[in-house]
Amino acid sequence: MKLFTIALLALNFAFAHTFNFSLDSSVVSTRTSGEYQLISDFSVEVIQTLKKSAIVSINGEADEYTARVSSRINDLGEKETTYTIILKSDVLADMVCDEREEVNYELSFTQLSAAHFSIIRTIKMEANLMYTYDWCHSSADYTTITYQLN
Repeated sequence: MKLFTIALLALNFAFAHTFNFSLDSSVVSTRTSGEYQLISDFSVEVIQTLKKSAIVSINGEADEYTARVSSRINDLGEKETTYTIILKSDVLADMVCDEREEVNYELSFTQLSAAHFSIIRTIKMEANLMYTYDWCHSSADYTTITYQLN
């Protein structure tokens, strides 16, 4: 049964290597600069994963990104690994040891791999807004905006 499920997943993702993400509203309010225009559309293709990095194509441009492995499960020859990659970061305010605000575009995906196949099981794209009024001495407030998978 497990082999049948894997075969169906492999067939399902064999023809869908590119994932398209979008936002309904791409303008967000910020504390330091008023409004910020988020990137409204992403076209993502995971080309290859390495030990601590991944080669990902964003809107047709491939690059290697540092990948944080947030979970790894090995089960009877299959490996399920969840990666998190910061694709882009915009600093909106940086006052040394004072106010700081930034936006990080974060891609998370889970890859299932075995000897003869590799598929993306889940994939998620988010924009994370971070603000702190005192970067050195206080905690930060985070707002997460999740992109829709088209």
